[in-house]
Amino acid sequence: MNNLKSIKSLIPMMVLLWFVSSALFGQQVTGSVTDVGTGESITGVTVMVKGTTVGTIMDANGMYRIPASKSNVLIFSFIGNQTG
Repeated sequence: MNNLKSIKSLIPMMVLLWFVSSALFGQQVTGSVTDVGTGESITGVTVMVKGTTVGTIMDANGMYRIPASKSNVLIFSFIGNQTG
């Protein structure tokens, strides 16, 4: 129950961070991550803008949306594995 309260208290801060980062970067990058072997979407992948604290995770369909500009580098990581 305490975890639920903690998560609920973080939501307004996450929304504020999203608005601030959208204003700073001005663009949204969207995409998906799929398994090379099966072509299936991978959920739970974390996407970060390199050198910042801006990040997101894949949704249930393996899609992501992150505020970033064309010059930003995106870092993808999954279950302790990191590429980039």
